[in-house]
Amino acid sequence: MPSWGRTEPGTARAAGLFAVFAAAVFLAQPVRAADSPPLDNKARAQVRSLADQGQALYDKGDFKGAVESFSKAEAIAPVPTVQVALAKALLKLGRLTQAAAFYEKASNAEVTAESPPSLIEAVAQAKNDLRELLLRVPTLEIAASAGVSGIAIDGRPIPPLELSAPIRLDPGDHRVTAEGLPSQRISLAPGDRKRIVLAPPPAPEETNWRYVGGIAGIGVSAVALGIGIASTVRMVQLGRDFDRYRVVSPYSAQPDICAFAEQTENDPALLVDSRAIVSICKQTTVFTVLQLVMYPLHAGAAAGGIYLLMTSGGSAKKPAASAFLSPRVGLGAAALDLSVQF
Repeated sequence: MPSWGRTEPGTARAAGLFAVFAAAVFLAQPVRAADSPPLDNKARAQVRSLADQGQALYDKGDFKGAVESFSKAEAIAPVPTVQVALAKALLKLGRLTQAAAFYEKASNAEVTAESPPSLIEAVAQAKNDLRELLLRVPTLEIAASAGVSGIAIDGRPIPPLELSAPIRLDPGDHRVTAEGLPSQRISLAPGDRKRIVLAPPPAPEETNWRYVGGIAGIGVSAVALGIGIASTVRMVQLGRDFDRYRVVSPYSAQPDICAFAEQTENDPALLVDSRAIVSICKQTTVFTVLQLVMYPLHAGAAAGGIYLLMTSGGSAKKPAASAFLSPRVGLGAAALDLSVQF
């Protein structure tokens, strides 16, 4: 049978616990739960066998196997000696939070002056080791806004009551999730104390369509005004060109120069001038129509845009908007460059 008094580095206080483990199991009734049935001889023998096996595996460095054996023993006899041994094996695997839980169980065991010395010493050691271990166990505080539910860490659901205090976690990377929220990854080093906030994203503000419509109306008004002005400028240029032909024969004698130019458009003698006059007449018609349409459109769009802006209010979202208007007038044509951004 392996020695229960073997001293491990950093565990000198535990050296004497295992030497009297068998006696502790037989005398452990005072520290067992009130509703736990007393151990019979078969159960005691099974606990001792599992504990011996666990310690042998621990001595060999098979800490996973030791955890399995000590866990089975603790399930049968949840006494401080077994819980301390289990906690130490868990520490070797880096499972700090589970080790702290078993140290707490051992620390909370009620012992009396009549309890076996090994149990009294196990409780004392558990309290001392727990104080040191809690300095190394990282914690994560989760601040959840109202309405956030389904919180889990690494897939383990977290009850709402557990959120009232920092949650102990093993060092390493962890993933925090909640219903309807993107997951958060957090890395914890030994001794870390971190806090995260889980809150739903703010609801998008409702777009103020009156404001948008007002800006659009002002933009249309500016475009219409620009086209109207460009049309007027072009009409002045066309008028000057038209006046030059009005005093030249044979057009000066015609009551309707445009009609005469169309009739003589294919006359070799008048071909160039007649075609120029026909072009002037057609452009005049186009720009006259544009003036008749664009100036009233400018006035109406401006009035509507101003009204919508004045009644848009200030609570809803107002997207940034801008318009750039650049009229261009040349000798032969007029154009308007418009750039609008919302």
